[in-house]
Amino acid sequence: MKSYTLREISQWQKEVSGEETKISLPSLQRGFVWKPEQIEALWDSIFRGYPIGAIMMSVDKENNRFLLDGQQRSTSIALGHFNPFDNNSENFLSLKTYKPSVWIDLNTANATETQKFTFRCLTQSHPWGYQLKVNSNSLSMQDRRNANTFFNRDEKVERYTDLKSDKINPWDSKFPIPLSFILEETTENFIDFKSSIINKTKELNIKTKHSGNEYVDFDEVVDEDLNKIFLGFLNYKRLQIPEIAVNAEVLNESENNIENESQDPTLFVRLNSAGTRISGEELIYSIYKASFPKIKDLVENIGASYISPSKVIGIFSRLVSCEQNNYNSFQKEFTVVNFRKKVQEEEFKKLLNNYIGNATESKANQLIENAIEILKKGMKNIPNILIKQWVLTNIDLFYVLIIYLNKYDFVTLSNEEKNDIASTYIYTLWFNRDGKKIASNLFNSLLKNDTKVSWKIALSDLTVENLVIPVITPKLLKENLERIVIERRVNFNHFDVIRDEKLLDNEVLKILQNDSDDINIANTNWDSFIHQLYGNKSMLLFAQRDYMNSKFKEFNQIENIDDTNRPWDWDHIYPNSWVYNNKGIDELVKRWVNSIGNFRALSYDDNRSESNTMSPKARFEKDDKKEESFIKDDYVFWNQIDSSFNRIKNSDPEKTKLFLNAVISRMVNIYADWYENYYINIS
Repeated sequence: MKSYTLREISQWQKEVSGEETKISLPSLQRGFVWKPEQIEALWDSIFRGYPIGAIMMSVDKENNRFLLDGQQRSTSIALGHFNPFDNNSENFLSLKTYKPSVWIDLNTANATETQKFTFRCLTQSHPWGYQLKVNSNSLSMQDRRNANTFFNRDEKVERYTDLKSDKINPWDSKFPIPLSFILEETTENFIDFKSSIINKTKELNIKTKHSGNEYVDFDEVVDEDLNKIFLGFLNYKRLQIPEIAVNAEVLNESENNIENESQDPTLFVRLNSAGTRISGEELIYSIYKASFPKIKDLVENIGASYISPSKVIGIFSRLVSCEQNNYNSFQKEFTVVNFRKKVQEEEFKKLLNNYIGNATESKANQLIENAIEILKKGMKNIPNILIKQWVLTNIDLFYVLIIYLNKYDFVTLSNEEKNDIASTYIYTLWFNRDGKKIASNLFNSLLKNDTKVSWKIALSDLTVENLVIPVITPKLLKENLERIVIERRVNFNHFDVIRDEKLLDNEVLKILQNDSDDINIANTNWDSFIHQLYGNKSMLLFAQRDYMNSKFKEFNQIENIDDTNRPWDWDHIYPNSWVYNNKGIDELVKRWVNSIGNFRALSYDDNRSESNTMSPKARFEKDDKKEESFIKDDYVFWNQIDSSFNRIKNSDPEKTKLFLNAVISRMVNIYADWYENYYINIS
């Protein structure tokens, strides 16, 4: 059986001009999908001598090898060999814009509970790394500020995400050095190893949280720790990664007769340090790559900024199947078993490859680009990361959009039709009762008919079926929240009080009852509507789109809006520390402090200049802060909330009222921004 050293694997990522590599890797344009703690765990396993699984290759008749499974591990291995101080280092095939760097702490006592060694992965979003003991947690704001101040000591950069890899280092660490300093060693003698490493540390002028105002003094590293790392280095040198070589014929054989999805096809069981199973989507993609290795790079360039290659295959496999049944039924996501059977059909393979296209044209790519253009609705300032989130939140809904654009040519759609599509899409994305069901029902309304049906009409069908939550105008929303929450001091979900005291006005009741006489339906819809709005951070980012676009226009590397590896904070305008774990706080203050009305997206660059306990009044003394944070007429309330509002008690009803006015007014303004730009077209 063929096997590879880790150094050999690290070379697969290098772009070497004039040479043909026998190992073909995906040339992904999207961000690296493993989280920092996964990279760190992999290297901890390597240094402990643990097995980290096999590499799966598809081998063609010319003996060329195509990586099917092992992309994340091979990239993580290559990152460990990347020297952040080498300005001439080559690009990685799978990381075109930014390469995270991997460091190791020479003090081995600081590892997490599950790890023996302390590795730290530094990313574009977190160039200072993560916490020492809990490596999935972000550093405190004070630590980030201190780190950023040091990183900017020589050359000031406008955005910390523009910091070069040679200017950063792990902050919550004792004696950090780049892992590459260790891996480039050739000796197997501890004395020589120690001498070489100590000489390299003399080149480092770095500070950390634990070194105070001084540079890290590596002379304080003890031999016991260095010896542990030396033994880990020997484990690294001796580790061989076996190869599983397969061909398309083997992968497409049906003789295994797998009967249910709980059984993974034997060849596709992923063996890695974390024991992670490949998702059905990734298994399907691996089968596709094995079947058509020579066009896999084309797949990986389709919609690469917004959607992963595995999802591309998932969507267009379903589209082809839908075409084959003449749009008579909504094609659910393929199971692995069904896809293996389907990919053996000549017609299916031909149609699928027709969408993937060739080097000069891809119908699939064009359809995705058209769908993205529609979602932007002609607005040039919507940040890429928000569009990506709209796509990934409900992939079934995006699939329906792609099928519709495939059936009804994009160029034939009027601007009014495109606006209706965008408005319906975002409304159903945010205010639905069942994401899966709403996509299939939308499909049935739009595509099962021989005649063209507009998205606006399809939406009316969803309303009748009670699959979408009725929404009300911003004016009505504000009036009713003021009456219920601020004046009557009742939270929005206290049904009995709201019903008995008739706190919802008749106009709102008429909308929320959805052509019913049942007051309970109105109460349920009111509760569902406010709940969907209350924590909708995606809507908040839409309201702050100018700010987000100015700060992170090109940033598009996270998989979801709440990902920890993002370059902004969800900052509380009214400090959470004034509420959290404090006794006697007014219940309504506790309830509303975590609504989007009290949140703003704030880049780490901007947040470093503010204290977490700063009052709202102090936060918005400068005009640019108000605009960036989407502060409108609610400023009249925020401007009165100073440090005396710390810990609003039940005995301070006037302070509670002012806080609620500020938060609710801003939440309504955020909602109004979406309502007027998107929803009003279909209302």
